[in-house]
Amino acid sequence: SIWRGTNMIYVDVSRTGVTADVAAKSIQADGVDCLAWDDRLVRFVTYINIDREMAVRGAEIIRQSLRALVPNHAAPMSTNGKELAHVSLV
Repeated sequence: SIWRGTNMIYVDVSRTGVTADVAAKSIQADGVDCLAWDDRLVRFVTYINIDREMAVRGAEIIRQSLRALVPNHAAPMSTNGKELAHVSLV
């Protein structure tokens, strides 16, 4: 089950090969506000005026930003069709 007690989302970008700071700057440049929480986690916070369509579009932008950071010769970041980055709700 999913716990819906928070509006904070943490994305582990360690498998991209870049730090959270680099990832956050790339994502911000693409138009989604976020914060490097530590070396591997990027934090996103939603608020009441963000609807489902906006959240899905934001996730697409984040995914594209992270994919752009991974060199073509890098090992695949996903296995068995799982998402590019691990997202955990805390």
